[in-house]
Amino acid sequence: DRPLGGGASIGGVDAGSNLMTTVGAGSLVVGPDTVSYNASLEAEFPLGANTLTLSVTDSAGNAHAETVEFEVSGTEPSFTMTQPTDGDVLVSPGFVIAGQFSDVAGKIDQSGLTFVADKPLIALLSQDGTQAQGAEAGQNFSQLFTFTDTITEFRDVGLHAFPAGDVTITGQVADRTGNRSQSDSVTVTFPETPHTLLVVNSTSAPGVTEHVIPIGLTSFQGFGGVQFSLNFDPEVLTVDSLSSEGRAPSTPFFEMSDGGQLNVILVDLSGDPIPLGSGIVINIYTSVVALASVQDLALTIS
Repeated sequence: DRPLGGGASIGGVDAGSNLMTTVGAGSLVVGPDTVSYNASLEAEFPLGANTLTLSVTDSAGNAHAETVEFEVSGTEPSFTMTQPTDGDVLVSPGFVIAGQFSDVAGKIDQSGLTFVADKPLIALLSQDGTQAQGAEAGQNFSQLFTFTDTITEFRDVGLHAFPAGDVTITGQVADRTGNRSQSDSVTVTFPETPHTLLVVNSTSAPGVTEHVIPIGLTSFQGFGGVQFSLNFDPEVLTVDSLSSEGRAPSTPFFEMSDGGQLNVILVDLSGDPIPLGSGIVINIYTSVVALASVQDLALTIS
């Protein structure tokens, strides 16, 4: 009455199918007055209550059927977190999350893997504007892991970070039948990390107007606001306007000073904090001087 081995679409047997005629489902031994069936690991029964119906028909067409109910246990996979260990202090970049697992049928693939944390895994905005995939608190981020037959691992290379403080990470696996292992959890600590602002690289040309210079903000906790100055060469660029984006509040306050300095204040006037995260928060719209030469122009934040 239930799919075996996850169903026919992945090499098992669909619920309601005749096991005796399903290739790979198991082996059938028929004696003078007995019949036995040994289910193969390809057709592993799911954990819990199962119902099996056996029917026989003689050469005269006489038929008889009986149904048996039985419980399956002990075939669930095993899973253990191997890195980090409980109480570790981790730093970004370079932290590693890893686990080891096994299954009697060997029927585990990456779709059966689950890793969640009680705090968000923040994907960090890079200078070139690219950003990896992160995860909200409680959201599965197992797609970031490498995967072999018995080991899975996520090794950060500076593209992700957790907020400061204690973080509980929980892992679990399920086989293709749907049997789930017991979960395993560790609680680790990440130290305080300063908020950062960066200028996202962009390319323009002489005489271009409305050229956008994105400003990215990475913060690991909510905070009231940020004030900074952007320094540039006024003989190459002029600033036209600013707008906010993403998790930033309404349009920032700004003023221009002599000598190519843009002073910016980003704050929510309603008093709400800027949420934690990483991404573009301000777009600066500029014009490039028509007679500017081709060059790499440094834009610095202070």
